[in-house]
Order: sequence, then C-alpha cells, then structure tokens
Amino acid sequence: MRQTAVLLISALIVVFIIIGCSDLHPNLQDTSGNNILDGLIIHPRDGNTYRYANIGNQIWMTENLRYDINHDSMLYNNDPRMGAKYGRLYRWNVAQEACPEGWRLPTDEEWKELEIYLGMMPEEANLEGKRESGVVGKKLKSSFGWTEYNGKGNGIDETGFCALPGGLRWLVGTFSGAGEYSYFCTATPKWRGMYYYRYLSADQDGVNRTFDRGSYAMSVRCVKDAQSK
Repeated sequence: MRQTAVLLISALIVVFIIIGCSDLHPNLQDTSGNNILDGLIIHPRDGNTYRYANIGNQIWMTENLRYDINHDSMLYNNDPRMGAKYGRLYRWNVAQEACPEGWRLPTDEEWKELEIYLGMMPEEANLEGKRESGVVGKKLKSSFGWTEYNGKGNGIDETGFCALPGGLRWLVGTFSGAGEYSYFCTATPKWRGMYYYRYLSADQDGVNRTFDRGSYAMSVRCVKDAQSK
C-alpha cells in the first residue's frame, strides 16, 4: 500500500511539471475579471504549441520556447527531460530568429511595459540591476518549481506568465541555475556587442535588468507583433 501511494504521488508530480502552470489554471482572470489565457499558438516550423495570455496591452507566450532553430539551441545539461520542463536555451543571435511568424523576441521597452503594468515604479523600470518595487518578480514567477531561500522561492503567477527557473548555459559550455534563476533574452542592444536581458531569482521578489555580450544561452519568451494583434 505504501509503495503504491509513493508511486502515485511521484506520477502526480511528473504530470504537474509536464502540463505546465498555464494548463493548471485555464480560466485565470485579471483584476477586471477578463480571461487572460486566450488560446494556443502552433509554431509552424516544428508543430510545438504554446499558450499565450493578454497582460495589459500586450500578448505574451506563457511558456518558454522549445524550437530547435538550426540545431543551434541547447537543452539544459543536454537532457531532453529538462527541455520538456524548461524549454530550450538560446544565445542572443539565435534568439532573434526563434519566434514564429507574427511573434518576436521582446524588446527592453516591452519588458518595461510589462513590469510597469504589474506595479513597478516607472522611474525604477529604467534602472539597471535589481528592481524591487511592485514585487513584479514574484508576480511573474510560477507558483511551483523554485528553490526556497529564506521564505522566498515560488511566485504567485498573478498573470499566467509562469516564469520557470530554467537556468542558463555559460559560454564555456557548462549549465547552472535550474531551480533558482530564470534568464530571458531581449532584442535590445545596450551598445555594440552588449545586449539587455532579464533575470528572476529564487531569493528575490524583484526583476533584474542587466546586460551581456550575448554569449550566454537563455530562455526565450515571445511577444505578439502589434500589427498581428
């Protein structure tokens, strides 16, 4: 009996991870009572499906991209199970072309719009480094899957964005951060050869805005083109 119970619990955990948090609350609503999980997009190049949500005036995918563009994206630790859970990781130059038609890699300004909508102070949104007003990171993070640190870890997934801690791949080829960090590419250069990105941390409730040479491989979320809405 005990062994059967353990197997059942293990199976439920696996299902919980695979279906993703968008499927766990398909009728999620915003503060005005509007349904914000609006449907599915099918990536025409590989047939993967992705849920998307209206968040303010934007439409975001609520899952990390899984498209293996030109076989130049990575699975965390080269493990297909991690890819199914967290999506694939992309260097900046590859991320520019990964989103399906009608969608694109979000700009730094589009990230700011999302952050301000969720409660970040506009003057803080323009700063670099850790930004904590509005506890926006907590609102974006999934409600499961994050390592707990000093009472922080999982988010509340207020919008259905469902940021999972997929980690990243360093230039030298090693992986780190799964369970602790979400890293997201943006389309915006800071200056030549340096590009903005966002990251969320298990031990913080804010959103970090920083930049890199584009050498790290990170998760990709796509935002819908304005002309395609």
